[in-house]
Amino acid sequence: TNNNGKTVLHCAASTGHIDIVKYLIDECHCDPMAITNRGETALYLAAGDINMIKYLIDEHHRDPMATDAYGDTVLHKAAKHGSLDVMKYLISHHHHCDPMATNNKECDPMATNNKGETVLHRAASHIDIVKYLIDDCHCDPMATDSNNMTTLHKAATSSSSDVVKYLINEKHCDPMTVDNQGQTPLHIAACYSNSAVVEYLLSTGKCDLLAKDYKGTTPFKIAKEHVTDNHGVV
Repeated sequence: TNNNGKTVLHCAASTGHIDIVKYLIDECHCDPMAITNRGETALYLAAGDINMIKYLIDEHHRDPMATDAYGDTVLHKAAKHGSLDVMKYLISHHHHCDPMATNNKECDPMATNNKGETVLHRAASHIDIVKYLIDDCHCDPMATDSNNMTTLHKAATSSSSDVVKYLINEKHCDPMTVDNQGQTPLHIAACYSNSAVVEYLLSTGKCDLLAKDYKGTTPFKIAKEHVTDNHGVV
């Protein structure tokens, strides 16, 4: 293992070398349930590779709902990295919604991590996954994490103006909802200097550039502080 507790199997899984993974497990009898210092299994690290995911789950019966040290499942990992094919496979093949079942290995798109983040929160920068989770899996776009942040807040942290537009225009999410610091998505977008998101939010006519968070700070003040010569939003 290296300093992070990663074995050769972890490294092969995270870099998509399925032949090496098969050799290490089938021939060298490496333990596919070994975890890193962050609680990551080979399955978790392979979240962006559909063939690796299928191999580890279908042939070695790895648990897709096992979590890392932060409570993230493989679904959270796949959502964050934009792996729609992996998510569709996990949810369609390993989600049965049986409340009476015990010890089943379901992939629950509503699962939350240690920060209260749903899979949808983690997918907030990927419009295709956001649409899939909301339209097909019926995930709640206004669900909040432990910091009272919605998916709209999360989308505002990235340059995903398409996600922001979809949430507001099609799902009627409230752009003036606040997190536990009293910040709206506009505050967040200004903080991250996401000019396209800031411009769109203002264009809706529903956002207040002078709205104060719980510390009395406005999006305008934040944007002004973060402005640079070439990439500012003000």
